[in-house]
Amino acid sequence: MIVKTHTAVFRSTVPGRLSKRFDKSPDGGLEKQPGGQLVQGTYQPIAVEGPAAMVDLLGKLQGSDAMCFGTAGGGKRPIYSRDAAPDADALTRTKDRFDWPEGPGVMLLDNDIDPRPGALQFDMDGFRAALLRACPGLGEAPAVFAHSASSFIYDTDTDRCLKGEGGHHAYVFVKDARDIPRAGKVLADRIWLAGLGYCIVGKDGKILDRCLIDTSVWQPSRLCFSAGASCGGGLEQRRPQPAVINPDATPLDTKARLPELSAEEKTEVARLKAEARKEVEAEAAEVRRLYVASRIAEYRARPGAASEEDVPDAVLERQFRRAVEDNELFSDFLLHCQGGDTITVGEVLRDREKWDGARFCHPTEPTYGNDDRIAWADLRPGRPPTIHSFAHGGCVFRLFPYQEIARLQDGGLPAVVEQAERVLARDGETFQRAGLLVRVVGGMAVQLKPSVLRNSLEKLLRFEKWSGTHKRYVAKDCPDEVSRRLIEGHGTWRYVQELHGVVRGPILRPDGTALASAGHDEATGLLITGDDQEWPTIPAKPTRDQVRTALAELLEPFGLYKFASPLDAAACLCLLLTAVQRPILPTAPGFIVEASTPGTGKTKLAQAVGWLGGAAVPASPWADNAEEQRKNLVAALRGAPHTLLFDNIDRPLGGAALAAVLTGSTFEDRLLGASDRVTVPTNTVLIFSANNPEVLDDVNRRLLRIRIEPGCENPHERPFPFDPVARVRERWLALRVAALTVMRGFYAAGAPRQEGKAVGSYEEWDNMIRQCVCWINNDGLCEWGLDDPAKCIEANWAADAGTRRLGTVLKACRVLFGDASFKASDIISPTGSFDSDEAAETGETTADEEAVEAKKALHAVLPEIAADIKGGINTKRLGKWLGRSRGRIVEGLRFESSGVLDGSQVWAVRRAA
Repeated sequence: MIVKTHTAVFRSTVPGRLSKRFDKSPDGGLEKQPGGQLVQGTYQPIAVEGPAAMVDLLGKLQGSDAMCFGTAGGGKRPIYSRDAAPDADALTRTKDRFDWPEGPGVMLLDNDIDPRPGALQFDMDGFRAALLRACPGLGEAPAVFAHSASSFIYDTDTDRCLKGEGGHHAYVFVKDARDIPRAGKVLADRIWLAGLGYCIVGKDGKILDRCLIDTSVWQPSRLCFSAGASCGGGLEQRRPQPAVINPDATPLDTKARLPELSAEEKTEVARLKAEARKEVEAEAAEVRRLYVASRIAEYRARPGAASEEDVPDAVLERQFRRAVEDNELFSDFLLHCQGGDTITVGEVLRDREKWDGARFCHPTEPTYGNDDRIAWADLRPGRPPTIHSFAHGGCVFRLFPYQEIARLQDGGLPAVVEQAERVLARDGETFQRAGLLVRVVGGMAVQLKPSVLRNSLEKLLRFEKWSGTHKRYVAKDCPDEVSRRLIEGHGTWRYVQELHGVVRGPILRPDGTALASAGHDEATGLLITGDDQEWPTIPAKPTRDQVRTALAELLEPFGLYKFASPLDAAACLCLLLTAVQRPILPTAPGFIVEASTPGTGKTKLAQAVGWLGGAAVPASPWADNAEEQRKNLVAALRGAPHTLLFDNIDRPLGGAALAAVLTGSTFEDRLLGASDRVTVPTNTVLIFSANNPEVLDDVNRRLLRIRIEPGCENPHERPFPFDPVARVRERWLALRVAALTVMRGFYAAGAPRQEGKAVGSYEEWDNMIRQCVCWINNDGLCEWGLDDPAKCIEANWAADAGTRRLGTVLKACRVLFGDASFKASDIISPTGSFDSDEAAETGETTADEEAVEAKKALHAVLPEIAADIKGGINTKRLGKWLGRSRGRIVEGLRFESSGVLDGSQVWAVRRAA
């Protein structure tokens, strides 16, 4: 069945050519010029009707054209590079402006020539056969197979083929383009399982994983150069016509044909990659040796370079090896700037303001792609200096300045310790949290161990001590005492800043202004991180249409979930907005995603939400006992996680520790295995998942429930066109900005308030999140049916087992005792139990039916409250329960203390005023 499928064509006006160019060389060979990089042009979306139409489109492309399989929405319009954009509203070819189309799309499979000497090179039929070997399901897909843009170049004078068959492109028509990134990764892994993966050694000696297809192409803004080569005089390209496969077939269901690998398959892929890397280790070592030698020679040849006496070759060798092996660039490392000049890392770091955002060649492989703009320097204050390169799928290099000298002498250690702390603070990578020195690794705060701290200090400081033998200062290792004093110096730290939380992306302050600059924000204690040179713009005063668009974008990954009611949908929207803003809020409720049966996607929903923080959220079990729960919470919160997910809760959820974490802005407890007490911020999103959970009353008012009702017997068999987790992972920054746009729209509208009281204990959350959701609902801005999230807590109270028990006892005691006072023992019959047939045996009249029903109700509920091991009712336990319940109003009634009689507490039931 032929369906309309989205593609797009970029036509470049600056430069006038995007495709590669070939000219004849004087010796009759070929001279190749790389393709251009789009600066300005037009973007035109095109709907192709099946493979045959795709072939027609390919035949019409010119050398100034490139294809793209993502969408920017809208119709034909100008497009620019980020740097050339005339204003913030102009369309740029950046990842924040492009997304995969919702529905049918094209999945590009790009096969490059295997560069290994003597490797088998596939022709077109061989390429397709290899793909089917890895994934037989691809054989059912409608597709177009074409030769690469730089193949089959002929000399028209001699009719000689100067460049024959090269790589290949397969344009596979898929059911839902949103699943392409996930499906592509799965296909690459299955190619490895089919024996078609290998490793190569880069020019810098790094080992690189490769396989039959290029795994970096599945980005919605990525260009595909399908137009063919630009040929100079005497040359002609004679590519065979593309092959059409299964022209009438239904687009490929990637979720069905490319399911996730099993645990065993993932282990096997890891083993195959390890073996492939081992095969080239010797080659990589030799290439690294030659690479280091060439970089040392380049450094020495540079005018004004340090002499070997000042900077020995051994020092340079260590630095260049660290660049390749650890992505660490030290002060003497040479960078190749845009335009051809060279500069050392140390020189760059002396003038961070000048070089921040500057473009460079790939640091360890300057000739990569003949691109002197492929890397950029991130030297923004409040964060470690880095260079981000897009080569080889993307990597980040850490920069280190010229080492400051720290002189070691008797009695001078306090000064050295202070110097070390000052240098650590200036470096922007070390902070204090919960009484510990920490470093942020992978978005989490990790406690610094003495050995790690010493290693860090030795990269930033050159420790020296006077040598009587050499009559000069000589280099020394960092003394153990320096790292020990620093680590144990809580309360004396003067320079390292407090870390309140880690945020990978922009966030709004409580007044609606944006905190959108990377680095440590002293006012909030938040460390704002991110690998993007610029974040998408958040409109200062979004229009209603902008809010609607942003809201639709934010909700799209979750649109296939069937929520039980508008209240559950409102709670889900609260969760999405809370996930973005939680680090700035002192308190916020937790969330529990629930259903009646397994397989409804509860965990996937929670993990997808977690990705709004820019990182994966692992699922953890909830501990069996209160002690373990308490210790686990404090241990987890020390790391400043964005989200904590406790999955598949199978026991009553509650406890004093959880209630305290959900209510207070900080939580204090002992560290696991230690006697020290620590205080940690609680600004983390807490999510629980369970099937029909029981939530205890101490936590019930602190949670918003999100109930999923799939409405089918086997929900795990429901077809989802895409994986919500993968979808948010690919788009998390854009979705985060969408959420912030919605909230800014709320502030631009004057932050209108819903009538009624704020949600207790969560006043700032109420102001920012709940009121925003109410505004969205009241103004009809959302396609989802919503309700006031505060009703979630009201519903929790109404359905709470503890509330039910208290209401039953209150009403029964009101019937039995009226306004009179009573003791706990008076509620219990002399025999310790109630006989449900008591009325019949004693001949009570119908006038006493209300009292009989009250006794029956107590008979049913008291064992839940105060049962003893013999099956009776424990008076002391019941008395304690009455004390804990004192003053709480249920159905207009409450227990009040009426003093003490004969050593026992006396109670009365009163109506609430």
